[in-house]
Amino acid sequence: MALLTPSPPSQATEAVQSTFRNFAEHRTFRIPALRKSTGPLQLVEPLQVFTLGLNDLVASKDLEAAKPTGWLFLVHDGDKAVASAEAVPTGTGDEQVLSAFNEGRVVGSTADALRSARALPEVSKDDFEPRLLRVPGLYVTALWLHKVGGLGDLLVPLDPSPVDAQVGQPVPASRLIEELRYKAGQASRSAP
Repeated sequence: MALLTPSPPSQATEAVQSTFRNFAEHRTFRIPALRKSTGPLQLVEPLQVFTLGLNDLVASKDLEAAKPTGWLFLVHDGDKAVASAEAVPTGTGDEQVLSAFNEGRVVGSTADALRSARALPEVSKDDFEPRLLRVPGLYVTALWLHKVGGLGDLLVPLDPSPVDAQVGQPVPASRLIEELRYKAGQASRSAP
């Protein structure tokens, strides 16, 4: 069994590729990691991005309440992840646009988590689809290993992370969701 690379919609891929090509041809990247690149830049490892809101957590909802919000592609310079590019729907039919290029710890942490996930015993036994989960109200981003056709999803907190679970280490999704529910409850009680 394995990690099954998801297939992003062609509109997301084209939105990222066309903008990426344009920036690369004209050397107009503003992100230092992309400006300094020496090798050919490649878009790899597409991940569907999901967002889980504080209200969902406070209402005791789980990952099924996470809403798809776009697609993230890691940008490699050679075999090293140096940035990410994200496409989001425009709200007009199936159209998508590039929303951002990013760099930083979460990019490296995502690449490391994907690499480590391939060696997990759970992944050798079952098929998992890698996704990206964001909980913006708690500043949490995690690699979501969605078990295809069953229960047993795993979450891997990405750096930087305010959760107690160790960054880069897979935990049962239910365990991390419980911690996030607790933190969401605290945040909602302290909100004005």
